[in-house]
Amino acid sequence: MGWFDFLKKKKKSNLVVIDAATTINNSILRYELTQAFPGISHSDPNLGDAYYHRPTADELWEFVQEVKIDHLIHSHFTGGETADAFDCNAYALYYHAKCREKMRLNQHPWAFGELWMETSKLENHGYNLCLTRNEGFYLVWPQTKIIEKLRQDVSNKVFFLYF
Repeated sequence: MGWFDFLKKKKKSNLVVIDAATTINNSILRYELTQAFPGISHSDPNLGDAYYHRPTADELWEFVQEVKIDHLIHSHFTGGETADAFDCNAYALYYHAKCREKMRLNQHPWAFGELWMETSKLENHGYNLCLTRNEGFYLVWPQTKIIEKLRQDVSNKVFFLYF
């Protein structure tokens, strides 16, 4: 290698490679969220990234099942003064962080976030929400590891979204 060969090195490209079948930009995710949740405004969803990967429903299921929560005690069952210490919104935050940790080596994070909404019992509950590739949005119940397709009867009760 000669003295000035370092000048000949190619610069890294700043181009973002996007697979349109699996990756969307944040404008598309924002649009999908406002369509699924007509009660929120276009500026309400908090989106922290420019691009998001949409997993398949099977990939989502596998991820949810592999997250280890055995060491966590659902504080709803313990009650008392510590009932809010590790409840639904904390589980949703934990799953969101675990998803980010798992996807850190990928080019784009999953379209996976936190969702807080009012339940049929008129109380607030924390979930995770994921936009899958071909099947739309899925709710993730992080405490029980259940995933289910988003139903329209819950879509107007959302008051917090963060991806």
